[in-house]
Amino acid sequence: MSLRSNFPVFAFALFTLSTACSSPSETAVSDAATDTGVAADTATDTKTPVTDTGTPPITCEQALPSDFACAEPLKGTGATTCTETMLTEFVQKCLADDLSVPSTCAEWKTANAACATCVADWSWSEIPGKVYPDDYKCYWGIMDPACAKASNCSFDCEFATCGDCDTATSERDDCIASVTSAGGKCYAVASKTADECFKKYNLDNCNVDEIYAQAPDLTKMREEILRFYRGACRDNGKWENSTSAGDAGTSDTGSTDATTSDTGSSDSATDAADAG
Repeated sequence: MSLRSNFPVFAFALFTLSTACSSPSETAVSDAATDTGVAADTATDTKTPVTDTGTPPITCEQALPSDFACAEPLKGTGATTCTETMLTEFVQKCLADDLSVPSTCAEWKTANAACATCVADWSWSEIPGKVYPDDYKCYWGIMDPACAKASNCSFDCEFATCGDCDTATSERDDCIASVTSAGGKCYAVASKTADECFKKYNLDNCNVDEIYAQAPDLTKMREEILRFYRGACRDNGKWENSTSAGDAGTSDTGSTDATTSDTGSSDSATDAADAG
C-alpha cells in the first residue's frame, strides 16, 4: 500500500522546486584536488567510500511528538440532495482549465444550494472554493470505525514525522516508507493496522488521484470528481453505483424492481386461477 501524505498539492500549479546539492564528500575531494594539486590517484584513495555506507539516512524524518495521539477521523455526511444533472453541471462550472474555481461556480452554488452544501461537506477544506473532494472522508465512510481511526492515525503520524520532507524529490515518499514499515515510528502506532484495512476494503471509487498530480488531466479529474460526489451527495454516502449515471444510481434497479413486481402479480393471478 502506498499511503499518501496528509494533504494534496495545493493550488496544483504552485510548486517550489528544490535545487540539487552536490555531495559534501565529493565537493571536498574536488576542492582538495584543485587547490593542492593532489594527484588523481591520491584523491581517489582519500575519498570517503560513500558507496559502502548503504542507504543514506533520511535526514528530514522527525521524531514523533511525545503527546501524539490517534484522533477520530472527520467524516462526511451522506446526502441525496444532488441529482445527476446538478453534478454534471458542477464539474463543468466549478473546474477551470487552469485548475482554479471559476466565477460560474458561484452561480451554480446559488442555483443548487443544498447540493453545494453537501459538496462542501465532502471537500478538502484546505483548498479554496470547497469543490475538490477529500477522498479520505470516503475511506472513513466505507471502513468500519476501528479501521477508519487507525488509517486516519497513520496519515497523521506520517505528517508528524515526514511533513517537512521535500515533495519535489522522492524524499517524502522515502520517509513515509521508512516510518510505516516494520520498526518505523508509525508502524506499531497505526500503520500496521492501516495497511491491513486498506487491503480489506475496496476503495477504488473513493480515489481522486488527479488532484494529487503535478500536471492534472482535467478531463480525467472531472470524471473522478463526478464519481466521488455521486456516492457522497447523490447516493447518500454509498459508492457502489457511483460509476453509473442516473439519480441515486437506481435507474437499472428501479426497472428490475418494476419487472419483479409485475411478475409477482402475474404469478398471483396464475395461482388464483389454479386454485379455482
